[in-house]
Amino acid sequence: MTLLLSMVHPNAIIMAADSRKTEYLTPLNFETLEPIGDTRVVWSETTKLFAVRGIGCVSMWGDITRAEKRIGAYLISIANRVTDPDDLATRLLDFLKREIRADEGDDIGFHVGGYMPNGTPALYHVFYGRDIGPGVDPNNNPQKYEKYPHSQPGEALYNGKHQIADGIIRFLLAMQEEVGVVTWVMNYPPEIALKFADFVIRYASRIDATVGGVSKVALITPGNHVMLVTNSTDKPIPYVDIGPSAT
Repeated sequence: MTLLLSMVHPNAIIMAADSRKTEYLTPLNFETLEPIGDTRVVWSETTKLFAVRGIGCVSMWGDITRAEKRIGAYLISIANRVTDPDDLATRLLDFLKREIRADEGDDIGFHVGGYMPNGTPALYHVFYGRDIGPGVDPNNNPQKYEKYPHSQPGEALYNGKHQIADGIIRFLLAMQEEVGVVTWVMNYPPEIALKFADFVIRYASRIDATVGGVSKVALITPGNHVMLVTNSTDKPIPYVDIGPSAT
């Protein structure tokens, strides 16, 4: 399973992802292909966040088993032809349609973050699946290919295992309404927002073991300079004293 969190800080773009891959394996009789044992859960690690030189970063959620062995090679193959994050998001949508044929399997998508040539931040969500959120009409919500922008400072985008992701993000939204926690974080230097994103991923890993492994957080600054920070979600979550509220 997966949890991604991407945020547009006033001075940076932060993108975070876990690395746990969860598979359900059932022993089969090789002659009859009949199940001969209980289904068991197997956990392994996979890369869900990729840096693209000069452009920014890409993170991946959904039907990862169909794309994990192809996305890295695809990003390398187009690296010298991509012009900006918007172009990369468009190419990834085409990648989902033509290479992955996402409509033949489960939902899958990407977050794409970086700075445009004019210096403005850009964060996109490209996916095959259904819209989510409080404004969605459950009676008219077909699966589709889509590219959505989320590029305004203060915007945040999340995806993954929605039982976990929704619970955590709803908690954050409640905290935002109560004490303005997201706005509060955005008032601090981007390094604090990076620690906050890392905390969210590792907190999720303590709630559900299908989220976890190594959390990877990217800090993208203007000029598309990328700093990557990795932490094992098996480590205790540290308490970070960030001092009094920003003014």
